[in-house]
Amino acid sequence: MEKWAGKFAGDPSQYWYPNVDVSKYPAAEKKCGGKRPLPPPELDPKTNPDYMDQFRAQIECLNREGLKVDGLPDGSGWNYRGESSLSAAEQARVEGKCRMEAFGGDD
Repeated sequence: MEKWAGKFAGDPSQYWYPNVDVSKYPAAEKKCGGKRPLPPPELDPKTNPDYMDQFRAQIECLNREGLKVDGLPDGSGWNYRGESSLSAAEQARVEGKCRMEAFGGDD
């Protein structure tokens, strides 16, 4: 694993903005590359021993809230079951709510 500024850079595909082409900004990448935010450790199966249980809870919540999905066996995501009756905005709201409910802790 590559190091930047004395810290592990992590997997670039896991950055919050993975679709940004940093090659267009070499000076900024050199100066600030090590300061990019990484996703919360709760959402990484390598750092969260309860990840699969929480992932299953997220899938249950999504289905309960009307976003019909089947979770992938490895916990890497889900597939939609047919057309959704929810708008794109409502789907985003449900996804965020269920992510927080499953992975957000007791606070």
